[in-house]
Amino acid sequence: MLLHRCGAGLVDAEGNPLGRLAELLVSEGVDTGIRRFKFSVFKISAGFQERIYQLDVTRWPRMPADLHARPHERFGQFRGAPQPDWARWTYHQALAYFTQTTLIDFDPVPDDPFAERLL
Repeated sequence: MLLHRCGAGLVDAEGNPLGRLAELLVSEGVDTGIRRFKFSVFKISAGFQERIYQLDVTRWPRMPADLHARPHERFGQFRGAPQPDWARWTYHQALAYFTQTTLIDFDPVPDDPFAERLL
């Protein structure tokens, strides 16, 4: 499995820490080619991380029968309904939805770790 992970503490417009951490996890099965985008926001307090939002999108060749494995989002402990059409999303579509939902403005925007580059 190929795994790419990046995390960053969030700051406001003036650069003040917000006590929040954004984590972008992208993985791909070497044999299966199944890609997963798991983008999360955590609240950091007293050394603990509490998930406050998560977008979990897996690009399946065929949609699994298991509802828990289907693309979905979480708000705290609440798990939203499976969204099968999200399984066709690209990295950039998933990232756009994540940033729109969380109101996070990445500067610079994280590159797709699986994109082909000339250099």
